[in-house]
Amino acid sequence: MRQSALPKDPSTVSSDLPRVAIYVIPFLPEPDDHIAYAIAALQKLVGRCVVVCPEGFAATARALLAGRTDDTVLVQARPKAGISAGYRQALIWFWAQNLDPTDVIVTGSHVIGPLLPLDPRALNPSEAGAAMFSAYWFNPALDIRFSRRAEIGLVPSLDFAVFSASLMQNPAFRAFWRGFKSRGDHRDGVEWLNFSLAAMLRAEGLKVAFPLPPAALETYEPALSEIHKLIAADAPCLPLSVLRLDPVLHDLYSIDLRIALDDLRARHPQIYRLVIGYVSHNLPPRDFAMISDLYEVLPLSAADPHKTDWEFGRIAVFIHAYYAEMMPEFWILLQRIPCAFDVFITTSNAANRDQIDEFLDGQGVAPSAREVVVVAQNRGRDMSSLFITFRELALSGKYKVALRLHSKRTPQVSRQVGENFKKHLFENLVASRGYIS
Repeated sequence: MRQSALPKDPSTVSSDLPRVAIYVIPFLPEPDDHIAYAIAALQKLVGRCVVVCPEGFAATARALLAGRTDDTVLVQARPKAGISAGYRQALIWFWAQNLDPTDVIVTGSHVIGPLLPLDPRALNPSEAGAAMFSAYWFNPALDIRFSRRAEIGLVPSLDFAVFSASLMQNPAFRAFWRGFKSRGDHRDGVEWLNFSLAAMLRAEGLKVAFPLPPAALETYEPALSEIHKLIAADAPCLPLSVLRLDPVLHDLYSIDLRIALDDLRARHPQIYRLVIGYVSHNLPPRDFAMISDLYEVLPLSAADPHKTDWEFGRIAVFIHAYYAEMMPEFWILLQRIPCAFDVFITTSNAANRDQIDEFLDGQGVAPSAREVVVVAQNRGRDMSSLFITFRELALSGKYKVALRLHSKRTPQVSRQVGENFKKHLFENLVASRGYIS
C-alpha cells in the first residue's frame, strides 16, 4: 500500500514523536552500513532509541546514536541469545522505567530497513483499529507442518513490528514477554515466539494490521517466497534471510528476488545500495555467483530505445500453446519485441488451434506471418513440437534469430511456485523492449 503523502526522506520526519524504537543486534556484526542506516532512520521516527547489542559492539552503538540523551544502549543479558531475547530484555527495561505509554517499534539487524515512508498503520496502529502492526506474516494454513494450528490465523512476524501504546499496557501482553523463554535454535525460536504471540493476541481479541490483505499472498512465509509483492506494497523491511538463503532453495521456491531488487533500485536506491553492500561482504562467493543474475546482469532500458531494425531481419517466435487461454499473456510478451517477427505455434487439439487463430485474427496478425499446427502427440513437454514439428523451418536458414516460449504451468507444485517459475522464465527472455534491445 503506497502512501505518497508521507515523506520519503528520513530527515523530513519529525523526531519529536512519542514513540520508542527497540533495535536488536544479536551478534557482533561484520562492518555493515545497514545498521548505521537503520539507527539513523529510526531516530527520525521516534523520540527514544533503545539498542540491544553484544558488549563488544556497545561503544559503536553509542557512537551511532550520536549523543541523543534519551537514547539507550543495553548490553545483551545473554550473549548470542537472539532477536527475541533482545526484544524481551528491552521491553522489560522499558516497563521498569515507568515511562509514559507510547507506541514501540521493534526490529533489528537481521533485516535491512526501515523503508520509508512507513505505512500509516505502522505510525499509529491504534488508528487502524489494531493493537499492533507487522511487516508480514506466517500463514500456518498453507504449510502442512503447522496446519494443525491454522485456527490461530495469520501469525505476525516480528522482523519489523509496532506495538501500540494500549498493547504495551495490556497485562496479558506484559505477562507474555516476562514469561517467554526463547529456544536455542534460531529459526525454531523465532517461529515459536511468533506463534505464541499470535495465540495470546487471539485470546485477548486483539487485531494486527498488515501492509497487504490476506488474499494478496499465497505462501506460508511470504517474506521469502513473495518478497517482491511485499516490497511493491511498501513493507518496511527486507529480511536478510532472503539474501542468505541457499541458492538451491531460491530455485526450489522460485523466489522473485530480482523483481524486488529492481523495485528497490528504482524507488529506494539507498536501500538497494545497502543490499548490494551486504551481499558483497557477507555471502560466500559460490552462493553469490549461483544467483548473481538476481541482482543485475542486463539493464531493462535500451541504449537506443528507438531502434526497430537489425541486420538479422525478422525473427521467428516459436510457441507451444498447450494452454490456448494463455495467448493474451503471450501477446503482451510479443509486444515487447522491438523488431518484426513471425509466429509459429503448436497446440494439442483442433479446438485450441481455432481459438488461437481467432485470437491472432483479432490482433491483426496476417496469415503470412503465422502458422498454427496441431501436434500428433504432446510428448517431450514442449521440445518435440519445436524440434520435430518445425524442424524443416528451423533448418531452412530463413531466420537467424529465434525466440522460444511455451505455456508454462506446473500443477504438481503450489500455484505460487508455478507462477513464479513461469515469470522467471519469461522475464529472463522478454522482460521489456529495452532489455531485448
